[in-house]
Amino acid sequence: MQAILLKSNGIEVMSPTNSSQFRLACAFERANGAWPTFLLGSSEDSRLEIGSFKAGGEISGDSHRHCFGFEVKVPQVLLVIKTGGGDGFVKKVLPPDGLQSEFQAGIGWSSLNGFYFKGSASLVVNLSLHKTFGPVTLHSVYIGVGIGEGEALTIRIAMSGNVSLGPVSVTLERIGIQAGVDFPKEGGNLGPLQFNPPDFLGPRGLGLTVKAAGVTGGGYLSFDKANHLYSGALQLQFAKVGLDAIGFITTGGPDGFSLVININTKFTPPVQLSFGFMLVAVGGLIAINRSMSVEALQAGMLDGTLDSLLFPRNPVAQAPRIIQDLQRVLPAQDGRYVVGPMLRLTWGAKSLVKIDLGLFFELPNPLRMLLAGQLDVAVPHEDKALIKFQAAILGLLDLGRKVLAIDTRIKEGSHIVGFEVLGDTALRLSWGEKPYFLLSMGGFHPKFPVPAVYPALPQPFHRLSLV
Repeated sequence: MQAILLKSNGIEVMSPTNSSQFRLACAFERANGAWPTFLLGSSEDSRLEIGSFKAGGEISGDSHRHCFGFEVKVPQVLLVIKTGGGDGFVKKVLPPDGLQSEFQAGIGWSSLNGFYFKGSASLVVNLSLHKTFGPVTLHSVYIGVGIGEGEALTIRIAMSGNVSLGPVSVTLERIGIQAGVDFPKEGGNLGPLQFNPPDFLGPRGLGLTVKAAGVTGGGYLSFDKANHLYSGALQLQFAKVGLDAIGFITTGGPDGFSLVININTKFTPPVQLSFGFMLVAVGGLIAINRSMSVEALQAGMLDGTLDSLLFPRNPVAQAPRIIQDLQRVLPAQDGRYVVGPMLRLTWGAKSLVKIDLGLFFELPNPLRMLLAGQLDVAVPHEDKALIKFQAAILGLLDLGRKVLAIDTRIKEGSHIVGFEVLGDTALRLSWGEKPYFLLSMGGFHPKFPVPAVYPALPQPFHRLSLV
């Protein structure tokens, strides 16, 4: 014979030595009636409609373990999104009557797992839809509960899908509604809860795909509300010319905004130049209210940071990493501007030698000039290279500090017939109040007393070697 003892600190199961199980459950169901049973929001605006639902609780366990909880299942949920709260672009691409989708949902709580959504172990769930309404295709519904801004909780319900506009397909990520929930001492409009009217929730990101005669490609735009960051990337192919672009703008700083745009054009086939050189691509960089961090560039000469600055590869697919790198090497600074051209050259058959170069100017005075470059040599060709040599170069001319600095670093993977090649060089020159000259290939001799006026060399700093 078992007994359940209800105590102030929980439930205790009294049981004999034999371990038997128990389960106690109760349920309440609201059958189909006048639609909707509950309406969250205005009937003329974005809203959430709930039809029938079923609520239940359960206590179960055995002599060693017990748990209790409740769950609410809603087989009829209708999400209606009106575009009145959106911007001009959202209003243009979505149907005049907005979007609506019906789905099933459920929420519960247990003493073992806490709060959860049906089909998920947390307070975030993505439900698959795959429904098509004319030019609109809905892929999924997102439901999430988080800490609100000025409110105890924020509930977000949003849809993701795409809209076809002739040769252009626009993908919308998480467009929907959000509502705040408070727990006022005097109670609210839903018992102890104060459920505030839902607001329009703009898309977190926009994707773009183009398939037309002579033009193919796509891009992506995203908005990070917490960091006030708009970012985007674009790749288009026009017959024999390709266009890549990536950029971002921040709007939340005390100094207003800052902007970075990196754009380049690739030629197919390359443009023939003299002495066997070919022009593969040209590009440019513009940064407003941004400066150049030479320290970040020096630290990133070997980890691919220069790839994000000079002709970044796959800007749409790699946009988060590229934007993170650009934010690090181009930190925000009010009143400073960075501009400069870039070019990519090859030489020899099968692009025996590849060269990326960029010359950047930081304005206004004091003027700083930065030369960034990468060299890639593969003999006899890239697929089966007996000789592979990759190096990065970084040169800075700072007229304000009266400093010239040039670094060259051989990248990992360089080899000559299987023997690894390593080595770094550094040049430092100052004509200021404390002039100095430094030229190092592989570092200083351990017994050399380095003068205090000499700047520290980038680390790790490898000596020239073939191993």
